[in-house]
Amino acid sequence: MAEEKDKKLTLLEDDLASLESYIYDLFNFSPLPTCFVSPNGVMLEINPSFEEIANQKSHELIGEAIEGLFKEEEIKEMVKDTFEKGFVKNKEMNFSPRNKESIAIQAFTKTRKDENDEVVGYFLCLFDLTNVK
Repeated sequence: MAEEKDKKLTLLEDDLASLESYIYDLFNFSPLPTCFVSPNGVMLEINPSFEEIANQKSHELIGEAIEGLFKEEEIKEMVKDTFEKGFVKNKEMNFSPRNKESIAIQAFTKTRKDENDEVVGYFLCLFDLTNVK
């Protein structure tokens, strides 16, 4: 009986490691600039596409306020809508990369909740509208 439980536990651990690897690979592969933001507006995770559009490395962005990359009134409205509705779709905004001119983007957000249904932050994806406009 104990041997069977150990096998199941090992299998579950392997599945979890595989899933974590899959999520990491997908996050880093995605051509959409994506970041995870804490409830108080601090960037916690950033993919390479976000680094590229922001013209900064992740170690420069992680721990910084997301508000620094957007116009104040636009980001406040987006964050408010995200927490009220749980998401934002197709919100046109201006994004301000370091040492570059502001660019038009579409923002998409989705809150992330823990097992107790408490919001632990939100995902933010950007779509660069430069070549569209």
